Amino acid sequence: MSKRKVAVFIDLANINSGFEALKRSQNMPEARMDFQKMISMLTLGSEVVIKSVYTETRTNGEEQKKKQKFLDYLSMIGFNVVTKECKVIASAEGDKNKANFDVEIAVDACRCIWRRDCNEIIFISGDSDFAYLLSEAKKYDIQVTVVSTKNTVSKELREEANRIILLDDVDLKQITNLK
Repeated sequence: MSKRKVAVFIDLANINSGFEALKRSQNMPEARMDFQKMISMLTLGSEVVIKSVYTETRTNGEEQKKKQKFLDYLSMIGFNVVTKECKVIASAEGDKNKANFDVEIAVDACRCIWRRDCNEIIFISGDSDFAYLLSEAKKYDIQVTVVSTKNTVSKELREEANRIILLDDVDLKQITNLK
């Protein structure tokens, strides 16, 4: 059997949302996700051909400075960091910040599939918008793993994935800063 060649795509807003809820439910407010540890656990014995993280940025503020430091760190340890400025969407309920990465993630994943760079894709997201992409990837004999939480993984991704890893079922010490 040939070595697994894995492409990892992280929808940061989606996984952070689920992880924050998980931390609250387990009373672990100090836990911070360690993506390097998580990817090492998920890809043990495999060649990681790309690991990309997708996240929004804001023009200013202390929170953005902290986030930029984190993104610089991810870049330094080999992550492809894809960002875009938040848009403000006005609605009757009030303004909402939005930065959707579905197209960017789908294009990058398709590029890996079409070039045959990988034989497995790991999506760290629970977003149902990726169900069609997962379905198509499997037609190219690509194994698809979805990493999410029980509360944020969509029914559609559960149905399409070859393997589901729920962070609720993982010892958080394996994927966080906790010792």
